[in-house]
Amino acid sequence: MSYTPDFEVEPPKPSGVFQWLYVYLNSLLELVIGFYYPGQIQRLLEKSTNRALELEECLFWRPKPIDCEKLSEKEILKEIKGEVTQEEGPSLLKMICSIKKFQRLRHEIEMKRATTVTRELHRDYLEHLFELIKEEKVVVGLDKEDDKVENSNEKPDWVSIGFQGSDPITDFRGGGLLSLLQLIYFCENYTEKARNLNVRASHPTKGYGLAITGINLTVMLSKALNAGAMKKYFYNTTSCVEQLNIAFSECFLYFDFLWKREDPEDIMQFSFIFDIFRADFEKAMRNGDIPSIPTSITPS
Repeated sequence: MSYTPDFEVEPPKPSGVFQWLYVYLNSLLELVIGFYYPGQIQRLLEKSTNRALELEECLFWRPKPIDCEKLSEKEILKEIKGEVTQEEGPSLLKMICSIKKFQRLRHEIEMKRATTVTRELHRDYLEHLFELIKEEKVVVGLDKEDDKVENSNEKPDWVSIGFQGSDPITDFRGGGLLSLLQLIYFCENYTEKARNLNVRASHPTKGYGLAITGINLTVMLSKALNAGAMKKYFYNTTSCVEQLNIAFSECFLYFDFLWKREDPEDIMQFSFIFDIFRADFEKAMRNGDIPSIPTSITPS
């Protein structure tokens, strides 16, 4: 199941007659006021915070667009070096590096998301995930019929950690290897919280399924990353896999908080609560942040 429609591309790029008319009029205005005030790029450099997102938009919305996706750091700097002083160069390069680092992260994450989870290659990961949550060792076979609890003839109960059936492989189609790795990261670094969360998530009537929810969160985050909706967040922190995994973990805890707060009757309310979560996520992203549990509430 998927509850993750696409995000609007950030920053928006000009298209159509009116958008391009705006580009030329804005450039003309910049040329006129440039005789009296610092140019737009210089004004961005005067800010104390990282304005890489605004710089990227500024560079694209000009008569001769500079596409930061296609050019290297040095090529971008060369295109605009005449618009800044030598002293401003290092600050400008820092913002350009933030833009390029985000692009490399986006590519790396998409490669992992597009990698299919298989029993042949990833059985160790599946065994580790099960043990982290249930504190029980299992052996994953080449077929679901070969799965078993270690030193036993019993079958592992994959549904008990939030998968939709007896074969966890089928649930990873949307999130790929990325979703499996993020579930493991969450359970390794938030072990007690993940186990407590799974008790609630696996409730026979009011549960939401830990694993399948995590996969949906991965798909949502990867779409937000691809669309650029997470640029401000990463420009304010650092564009690396570790930071994305931290965001995933915080999102998981926040979703669980919403689930407890809404106290739904059954799993049929999942899409409704996920919509609330996504709205809160988008609002937080606009501020370069992650939705967080109110400080007055202690997560369990």
